[in-house]
Amino acid sequence: MDKYEEALERARRKIKYDNDHVLYEDDIFDIFPELKRSEDERVRKELVEHLSRFKTTVISDIKKHQYDSWIAWVEKQGEQKLVDKVETKFKVGDWVIGRATENEPRQIAEVTENGYKTTYGGWIGFSFEEDMYLWTIQDAKDGDVLQLGKVTAIFKKLIGFGNCKCYCSVWEGEFETPNQDGDDNSYGCHDATPATKEQRDTLMKAMSDAGYAFDFEKKELKKKLIDYPDSLPKDNWELVHEFVEKFGRIPEDEDELNALVEYVLKRQKTESLKPHNNVIQ
Repeated sequence: MDKYEEALERARRKIKYDNDHVLYEDDIFDIFPELKRSEDERVRKELVEHLSRFKTTVISDIKKHQYDSWIAWVEKQGEQKLVDKVETKFKVGDWVIGRATENEPRQIAEVTENGYKTTYGGWIGFSFEEDMYLWTIQDAKDGDVLQLGKVTAIFKKLIGFGNCKCYCSVWEGEFETPNQDGDDNSYGCHDATPATKEQRDTLMKAMSDAGYAFDFEKKELKKKLIDYPDSLPKDNWELVHEFVEKFGRIPEDEDELNALVEYVLKRQKTESLKPHNNVIQ
């Protein structure tokens, strides 16, 4: 006999032995035991009923408002969702991975009655829990952007002793590449997590500002090609390269470019590079 048939049988017995042949609220809880209210719920409901009754006996609007606030507070205590009563496998902030996320890490943003909301609009139903597990550094893939404590980095590989090697990283706004200042861009990864969108964006901006770009398909960190604005003279691209080497950025205007011409002419003692707009005579 399934649960539906059992419930029907309990209802038939109730009606058979009740002279009124009427089902009351308490009868419903006997027929469907899973709906039976907890003792806390019973007490909460009685408190609301008593407060509402006492409210009708007062005349002062101030007192009535006070009763309203008491009733609202008691009712709020009963607004327990299923997630407050059932222990869930994951909690807010956890990074999870599995079939429901196509084996890509997702962070739990909220636990609801029916499942988990993940950051940026994702969803994992409770029915997928068994196919999901907490993300660990062993799940990291070549090219993943990770958060390693205060460092955001592009992961390359594990190198043992709880450390991992990275293509590049940013820490407190400073962009770092392999072998810079003797650093091989290896970090401890005991507390590693996938990077959030904000952390990833911070890394990519620092990388761009430093003149680098990362090819996620080829897994290569490269110096960015200069995107020359149309306002710069095309016949002096060599000068632009000189400027970038000296100042780490492209010239903002032709005055800066002409100033560089003078610098190059003095340095090389040659007129092989012509000044723009005849600024230098």
